[in-house]
Amino acid sequence: MSLQPEDAWNLRVLHSTREWLELLLAKALDPDFGLFKVDARSTGSLKINPTSSAIPNYLDYFKFLGRIHGISMVHGLLIDPRLVPLFYPLVGPQSEKGDAQSTINGAVKDSLATW
Repeated sequence: MSLQPEDAWNLRVLHSTREWLELLLAKALDPDFGLFKVDARSTGSLKINPTSSAIPNYLDYFKFLGRIHGISMVHGLLIDPRLVPLFYPLVGPQSEKGDAQSTINGAVKDSLATW
């Protein structure tokens, strides 16, 4: 089921959903929260914070964020573009060997290796 803005009610629901997602992601992606940090070698993209394991239930947070991003894509809502370099190699085109790691650029590969 995808949200279609066919009438005023659906349009209000769509805007409320988008606002909720933006607020949720702003909090979860905030470097002060500790799950992610800004990659100093790129232009503002995020990478997984190696110290995120200090947060109680940190794996549940990552799982929940993955589900939120999946729901956003299914409904055609824009997700935070700062995470694209992190997730695209895992869901994007695969190499001939089928190894997702071979498609990851150096900066992202380094951030995954330190996680």
